[in-house]
Amino acid sequence: MVEILCPHCDEEIALEDDASGEFECPFCEGEFEWNIDPEMDTSQKANREGGSVVDHPIQWIGHGFTAFMLFFMVLFFFSSSYYSYTTGGSDSDEIMTFGRTSENDGMFSFEYSKQAQFFEEGYKECLNNDEMEGMELLCEFQNAMAEYYSSWNTAGLILTLTFSLAMLCSVIAITTRILMMLERSSVLDLSVGVLKFSYVYARYIPFVISGLMLIGTLLFMVISPTGDISGMLDMPDVDGSFGIMIWFALLLSVIYPIVNVVDMKVS
Repeated sequence: MVEILCPHCDEEIALEDDASGEFECPFCEGEFEWNIDPEMDTSQKANREGGSVVDHPIQWIGHGFTAFMLFFMVLFFFSSSYYSYTTGGSDSDEIMTFGRTSENDGMFSFEYSKQAQFFEEGYKECLNNDEMEGMELLCEFQNAMAEYYSSWNTAGLILTLTFSLAMLCSVIAITTRILMMLERSSVLDLSVGVLKFSYVYARYIPFVISGLMLIGTLLFMVISPTGDISGMLDMPDVDGSFGIMIWFALLLSVIYPIVNVVDMKVS
């Protein structure tokens, strides 16, 4: 037996240990409930039902694509072949590849910043050296190479900045999506302010991510000196082209907003 106080008259009432339901006080005849779990409201019940962590199955595509975008950006960020020069013919071979910070000729890697500094110092020395009179072509070549590597360095820095910001935004986007899923499944009880921030961020930050990727990739393509250097290499059958990672970055930066719009419509 268990003794409780009537909530109406404060008299002691004896009940069975496993008693539950509605009772009537024998002293004041007031009704009260005992040992009944508070019912969950409709929204809480819906959240606890299987599959209720999303409003629509299509949202799983949005979640998955957001995770894939972060995975791709990490691969892209550490790629070493955004542009390459290859020899012509059916059996073409890469003779030089360009990444964010350096070029690679298959045997050695050369950082843009160091190469630009090297040729710039050589150009200054060439101008100030009386023994270099009549060697204007050599001085011009060193100046051209300094500008060439400076352009690669600038393009790489822009790509580094934009994709670093895009990856940071992507991490936060994934985090907010996870928080909303946990809240919908009643694993977490988030405040209204946190929920509003999570919703707005998860819904609209993909446009920022795509914009950063698109701007960074296009600026890299425009600024990088990817013109024909066959004369410089003394190899007329050399062809240059952007790598598959660059084209995929452009493609995904266009597809991602479309996926997000569909996600928003079903949310």
